[in-house]
Amino acid sequence: MKDGRRRAELRWESLFSPRLCNERPSGLDAQELASSESFPWRPLPAAGVAASSPKKPAFFRLIGEPHGLELRANVFSKGSEKKRTSSCEASVQCDVVGPPEAVPTSPVRRRREAVHTPLPLEDRSSVVSLLTAQFEVTPQCTLNSPLRPLFRLENFFSSDELQQSFVGREWLFREIYESSVGDKMDVTCVLGAAGSGKTTIVKQIVLHSSFYQLRNATLERQKNEWLRAVASRVVAWHICDVQNAASCSIPEFLCNLTAWLASSHVLQAYARAISKDQDLLKLARVEECEKRDCRQVFARLIAQPLSRIESSDEGPLLIVVDGLDHADYYHSDDDNCIRKFILEVRPSLPKWIKIVITGENLGRAAEVQQRTIRIDDRVLCDQRLLLKTANLDGDAEFCEEVLRGSQGSMLFTSLCIRDPLPPASTVEQLLERFLGRILGESSLQLATNLLNVLATSMYPMNLEDLRETLVFTSLQYKPIDVALLNHTLELLSPLLRCSATEHFTIRESLIGNFLLHAASPRYRLQPKLGHMLHATRLAFRGQLSPPEMFLLAHHILKANPTKNLRRQPLFTFAKTRESLLEWLRNSSADISTALCSPRHLQYPNLKTTSLLIEAGADVDADLDGRNLVEVTAALGFFPLVKMLVSCSKLRHIASLIAPTASKFGDLETVRHIIDSLDAECLSECCVKAAASGHLQVLTFLLNSAHMSSVHRKNCIEKCAWEASKTDRLNVLEFALQSENIDVAACMRIACLNSSLNVVLMLLARGQAMSDEWKPKQSPLLVAASSESWQMLLAALKIVDDVDVSDVRGRTALSLAAARGDSVMIDILLARKADAECVDSQGWTALLHAVDSSQLAAVRSLLRNGVSVNVRDLRGRWTAHIACQRASVDVIRTLLEAGLDIDVKDEQGLRPIEVAITSNNKTAVRLLASRGARLRGTTWEKAAQYDYDIVFILLNKLLDDANQLTKKKKYEEALYRLNYAIDRCTRLKSKKEHEQRLLALEQQALLSKARVRRKQGRFEEAIQTCVTAESLCDCDDDALYAIALLRAKCHFDGRQVQQARESARIAALLRPFDDECRQLLAVLQSPLTHICHL
Repeated sequence: MKDGRRRAELRWESLFSPRLCNERPSGLDAQELASSESFPWRPLPAAGVAASSPKKPAFFRLIGEPHGLELRANVFSKGSEKKRTSSCEASVQCDVVGPPEAVPTSPVRRRREAVHTPLPLEDRSSVVSLLTAQFEVTPQCTLNSPLRPLFRLENFFSSDELQQSFVGREWLFREIYESSVGDKMDVTCVLGAAGSGKTTIVKQIVLHSSFYQLRNATLERQKNEWLRAVASRVVAWHICDVQNAASCSIPEFLCNLTAWLASSHVLQAYARAISKDQDLLKLARVEECEKRDCRQVFARLIAQPLSRIESSDEGPLLIVVDGLDHADYYHSDDDNCIRKFILEVRPSLPKWIKIVITGENLGRAAEVQQRTIRIDDRVLCDQRLLLKTANLDGDAEFCEEVLRGSQGSMLFTSLCIRDPLPPASTVEQLLERFLGRILGESSLQLATNLLNVLATSMYPMNLEDLRETLVFTSLQYKPIDVALLNHTLELLSPLLRCSATEHFTIRESLIGNFLLHAASPRYRLQPKLGHMLHATRLAFRGQLSPPEMFLLAHHILKANPTKNLRRQPLFTFAKTRESLLEWLRNSSADISTALCSPRHLQYPNLKTTSLLIEAGADVDADLDGRNLVEVTAALGFFPLVKMLVSCSKLRHIASLIAPTASKFGDLETVRHIIDSLDAECLSECCVKAAASGHLQVLTFLLNSAHMSSVHRKNCIEKCAWEASKTDRLNVLEFALQSENIDVAACMRIACLNSSLNVVLMLLARGQAMSDEWKPKQSPLLVAASSESWQMLLAALKIVDDVDVSDVRGRTALSLAAARGDSVMIDILLARKADAECVDSQGWTALLHAVDSSQLAAVRSLLRNGVSVNVRDLRGRWTAHIACQRASVDVIRTLLEAGLDIDVKDEQGLRPIEVAITSNNKTAVRLLASRGARLRGTTWEKAAQYDYDIVFILLNKLLDDANQLTKKKKYEEALYRLNYAIDRCTRLKSKKEHEQRLLALEQQALLSKARVRRKQGRFEEAIQTCVTAESLCDCDDDALYAIALLRAKCHFDGRQVQQARESARIAALLRPFDDECRQLLAVLQSPLTHICHL
C-alpha cells in the first residue's frame, strides 16, 4: 500500500507539481519508476517553466487551473506492452469525463455513440505536455461600438491562468448545448459546490467565444467540439465575484451586459440601434443606470432593442452569467439581487436568447423554463466508474481516499496534488497544512493583516492600495517595506490571485470562508480588524462623497469598534459611540448630503442609512431638485420611507410624499401616513393612483374613514375621467360599477386623448363615439391605426370624408394597408375609398403594403384592381420598393399581376440591382429566374456588396443554358455560357473567391463543350475540353468529366485511338463507373465493329 501510494503521488506530482519540473523523484529509484508499468515518468520540459514571468510567485506560474483536470488523466492499465497500448487507448481520455459510452462526438451530429481519439502513447511524455500546454490569449477585436465592457477576464484571472490549458468537462458542454440549443430551455442552471470549477468552465466558454481568441492551443485539436459549439453562440457574459462588489451590482451588470451585446459580431443590428440613440447611450452609463428602476432600464437597453431584431436561422444565442450565489451576498434590504433580477426579466427577452447561469443554489421561477445541471455529483460518479474499470494495482486505496475526501471538489483534488503529505479527509485540513508551512516562513503579523484586509475588501486591491491600508497596522503609521510585502505576497500566492490588471484577491471563495471561520484560532482571521483598517484608510483620506460615506459606514458597522476593538491601541479614537459619529462627520465632505446617493436609495441598506442619519445626515436634503423623502417614496420600499419620515423635520412631509406613493402604488406608505392627510390631498392621491392604474391603493383611499360620501362620489368621478384619459380600463370599470358616471363624458375624454382601449370598451357598452378629437386628428385615422374594425365602423358613422389624411398625407386605407388588415381594406374600399390616392412621398396604399411586406393586404388591393406599377416622388417604382425588404411571396404575387422588373429609378438602377444593394438574395433569385437583365452595373453591385450574389447569378446563367440545351436552342445556350465564362474571367481578380470562380468557369466550359458536341462541331468541343482541363486543380471529379466528354467527342469524330486513350484516363479515375466501362468496352472492340456502330 505504501509503495503504491508513493507511486501515485509521484505520478500526480509529475503532472502537476512544480517541484518535479527539474528534479528527480525521491523515495523511489528513477529507473524503477521508469520501468514501472503503472506510469512512465518523465520530468516536465523546462521550456514551459522558462516561458512564465519570473516576477510572479511560483504557484502563479506552474500550478495549472485545477478545475478542469480529472483524476483519471494519468491512470494506466497493467499488462504487456502491446496490451498496455490498447488498454490505454480505452482508458486515457484526458479531455472528457465519464465512461466511454458517455463520450460526445459532435454537436452537429448529436449522436450518443463514442468515437475515441486515443492519445499518442509512443511518446510517453505526451500526457504531460498536453496537460501543461500553454495558450496565447488575445482579446478579439470588437465592433466599433461606443460602449466598452466594464469587466473582462483580465479583471478576474491572472495572465498565466488565462494561458493555461483546460482538460475535461466535455460532457458538461454537451449538456449545456442540448439544454439551451437543442431543447431551447430559457435558463440553464449549472450548480456545484464551492471549488467544483464553475468559474473555470465559464472562463473556457468565454475564451473560445468571439470575444477572445486562443492561439497555438494544443487542446484545440482535441475533442472540444461541444465547447466550441457553446462558445460560438455566446453574445454576452458576466462574472459575479464576491470580492468585487461592483461585479455583483445590478447597474454594473446591466451596463456590462449591454456593452458585450453591442460588441458581438452576431448582433450588429443591436449595436447600430444602440449607437444611433443618444438617450440609450446615456442610459448605458452606470451613473445614469443607478438612478432608475433596473427593470425599466433592462427593458429599454436590452429587451426592446433585441425584440426588434429578427432571429436568425442558426438557433438560440447565449448569455452566460457566473457566480450568482456570490451576487446574493450583496443583496439589498428590499431583496434586490442579480439572481432574482435575471429570473424576473427573462420573460421579456426574445425566445432566441437563452441564459446560462452558475452558482451553488439558485432559485426557480414558475414562468421560466429552467433546467438544472449538477456538476460535483457527476464528476464524483464518473471518477468512481473509472476506478471500477481501471487496474490500479496498489494505488486503488490511495485514489479512493482522495475521491472520498473530494466529493466532486476540484479544489480539494488540486490541493492534494500540491501537498506532499498523505491525503487529508477534508479541504480544511489541507488548508491548515498550507497555512502552517506559509506562516512558518513569513512574518506572521504582516501575513495575517494582509489576509484580514483582502478577506474583508469589497473591491480588488492593487499593491499601492495594500500599502496604504496596512500603514494603519502600526501606531507610528510606518509604511510597509515593499520588498517585505512582495515576499509575503509570494508566500501567500497559493491562497491569493493576482489578476492580469495586477489586483489581488483571495483565490477561492471556499478559501476565504475557511480563513474567516477556521476551527483553529491560529488560522482564523479577524475580519473586524480588516474592516476597521479599511474604515481608517477611508477616514484618513477625508472629503468623502456620499457613496464613499456608505462604504465607510458599512466597514464601521462590520467592525463595531466600540464593542469589539476597544482594547486595540490602534483605534483609541473610536472608543465611544459619540467619538465614532464625530469621526464620521469629519470624514465627509458634507455630512448633511451623505444620503444623496441614488445607488443606495435604489438598493437600500437600512443599517448604514441609520448610522449616517445618526451622524448628522439630513433626510430633507435635495437630490436632483426633489426632496430625498419624496424620491424614496417613489421607489416603494416602505421600511426606508418610514425611517426617513420619522426623522424628517418638515411638517408637511406626509402631504408631500402621499401623491408620489399613490402614483407608484406604495400601499404601505399610504397606510402609514393617511391619518395626516386632508381632504384635498386625499383627492389628489386618488387621481394619482387612478392615472397609474393602482386599483388597490385607490380602493384603500376611497374606503378610508376620512372620506365622506359626497367627497367619495366626486373622487370616483374624477378617477373615471383620469382613467379615460390615461387608458386605464381596470379603474374605469371600477368607477362605472361604483357610481353613476357620465359615460358620454368618459367617451369624449377618451377620444380627445386617443385612449383606444377605453373607446372600444365604451363602444361595447353601447356608447356612441364622440366627434370631439384632438385638433388635426381624425377618428377614422385613429380607428385605422387600431386593430378593431368595430371602431372603424363607428368612426365611419361620424366622418364624411373617407379619404381624410394626416399631416404626412396618409389615408385610412394606407394605414390599414401598412398594418396588413385586409378586413379594414375591404370595408374602406366598399365605402369608395380612393386606392390611388398618394401621400406626401407619392406612395399609394399598395406601396405601403409592399414596403411592410403585408401579403394579405397586397392581394386584397390587387383583387380590387389597383395599379401595380406606381412611381413615387423619388423616382422609385413598385419593383424597387418590393426588392428592398418585401418577402418573396409578395414579389411573386406582384409579378403575377404584371410587375415591370426592367424599369429604372432616378439613379439608373433596376430592381435586381436594388435587391443586390439591399442584400435581398431571395429577390435576386426570383428576378433572375423571371429573366431580369444582367448589366455590367449588376455585376459591379454584386461584387461590391456580396460575392454570394455573384455566384447566384452565375449559377442561374448555367441553369438557363442547360434548360435551353434540352430545348435544342443551342445558340441561346451558347450565348449565356460565353457570357458566364467572360464574367468568371473578369471577376477572378479577388484571390479569396478565385477557386470558386475557377470551378464555375470549368463547369461552364464543360457545358459549352456538350453543346458543341450536340451541334456536331467536335473539334471545337475537344478544344473547349482542353481549356477546361487547364483550369482543373487536382479535382478528380472534374478530370473524369473532361476525359469522358473528350472520349465521346473523339468517338463521334471517328478518332478511335484518341477516344480510347481518353476513355482509359476516365476509367483510371472512376474504375467502377458504368458509363465509362461501357464506352471503353465499345472502343476495345474490333475496328470493323466500331465502324459498323
